[in-house]
Amino acid sequence: MNEYTNKDLIKHLEENTGVLTPEIKKALTLIDRKDFIEKDYFPEAYNDYPLPIGYGQTISQPTIVTLMLSLLKLKKGDRVLDVGCGSGWTTVILGFLVGREGEVIAIDIIDEFVELTRNRASAYHEKAQNIAVFHSSEKAVYSDKFDKILVNASFSKESDIPNEMKESLKEGGRMVAPVGNDLVVFIKQDGKYKEEKRFTHLVSFVPYINDPMSNE
Repeated sequence: MNEYTNKDLIKHLEENTGVLTPEIKKALTLIDRKDFIEKDYFPEAYNDYPLPIGYGQTISQPTIVTLMLSLLKLKKGDRVLDVGCGSGWTTVILGFLVGREGEVIAIDIIDEFVELTRNRASAYHEKAQNIAVFHSSEKAVYSDKFDKILVNASFSKESDIPNEMKESLKEGGRMVAPVGNDLVVFIKQDGKYKEEKRFTHLVSFVPYINDPMSNE
């Protein structure tokens, strides 16, 4: 097996995605995927496929992460919700992309991932500030509105998207989420969710799980 470098991965994404903006390229260059996986998988850190991170979860394929980030159309100062933060890679990338004036709220249902993401966000504090990480049962997460929402787990159907998540998206905001094996971009217009774009049979994410303490 060839052991690729982060530079090799960036080149691969440039040549194969068509959506690697200068901002996302810089984020992926500075925020090393290898820092967000277990040591056993270090030789595979820069390959373009998911890797196990424990508890039946994975760190997503770089090509898919790049696409999802581009579809969010992030701006400096955005307030973003990262649903299913896992090992923290997307959380820290989002923090870098929204800048000092922005904010990222990350949630996960697994306690160990909450702590892991907090630690890794702290290690990257100089590059990605204003990141807060919570367990998904903490309902205060949804008390403020978000410009963008990134979901890293799959809803079986659109109607499974929690109402409180929908309500937390600002008017004109964007959500990128897997629905089944499709990757879907939703926008909020006139108080309603509307599908803007759908990539069919593109992704395979772990299922979204409502926290049993959420009373949904």
